[in-house]
Amino acid sequence: SPEVKQVVQTWLFRHIVWAYGLKNRRPPKYEKPSIEILVESDRIISALDQAQASELTAFDYETSTLEPWKKCASILTCSIAMGSRRSLERTVAFPMTSKAVIERWKEYLRSDTAKIGANIMYEHYWSIVFLNTPTVNWVWDTCLGSRILDCSQGVSGLKRTTFVNLRIIGYDDTVDPFMKSENPDGSNNLHKMNPNDLLTYNAYDSAYTYECALRQRELLKVDF
Repeated sequence: SPEVKQVVQTWLFRHIVWAYGLKNRRPPKYEKPSIEILVESDRIISALDQAQASELTAFDYETSTLEPWKKCASILTCSIAMGSRRSLERTVAFPMTSKAVIERWKEYLRSDTAKIGANIMYEHYWSIVFLNTPTVNWVWDTCLGSRILDCSQGVSGLKRTTFVNLRIIGYDDTVDPFMKSENPDGSNNLHKMNPNDLLTYNAYDSAYTYECALRQRELLKVDF
């Protein structure tokens, strides 16, 4: 209809004007975040205490399969980034093997601490099905933020979002060969990775989720 055509033309014109205004802008220089890999339960729990007291957090799971209801399902590692609404302050990654750590993690999930994710339904479903704990107070999803900024197909994944916002690419190169497999139970091969490499990748997932969310917050002029 003419009305729809007018809306599309107006939207396209505004988008082109906005894009042209960026032609001379350089992306801000981004320093690679520092990460910590923790294995001792007391240090992990201490970090989770700090995370729960933080203004903003982002977390990510690395799992043995995409579906948490499969028999082979397990959360291999977890990472969490924490800080303020202005900057990332700390990122840690740890294995989900200790019962004490898992119980403390559930407390964090149930807390009112503001939480960010990249495709939050993934972590939300895993927390419900595998840990029997729904996540409280999701405040932002970088995948949805990417869709708002660019509705083209295939633009919302964390790796592309990280490249667009932070100009970082290839941090997942060590993990990619282990993500897919032909295992009959549908599991991947992440458990065959060097544990340190998997934890490092997991940590960067959370750190970049956090940093991308802050960039989207600035671009979209939203508050969370």
